[in-house]
Amino acid sequence: MKGPDTQSLLGDDHEAFEAVLSGEAAGPVAVVGDPFSGRGSVLDQAVRDLDATRVSLDPGDGVDRIRARINGGQS
Repeated sequence: MKGPDTQSLLGDDHEAFEAVLSGEAAGPVAVVGDPFSGRGSVLDQAVRDLDATRVSLDPGDGVDRIRARINGGQS
């Protein structure tokens, strides 16, 4: 069973999301939401569109771990 599409999940923010993914707009994208709120579908699309690697961080992760994860291990 496939979940809702990203446009339905993001509503008014869908255009900004697509602009960042396409390179029309600069800036990081953060997807924050409650578990099972659809953020997984949004992140899956971003990973596909950008040919990216998905990184998961926990609230207790220290700065060094966060930097290592988002910079591919480079501090």
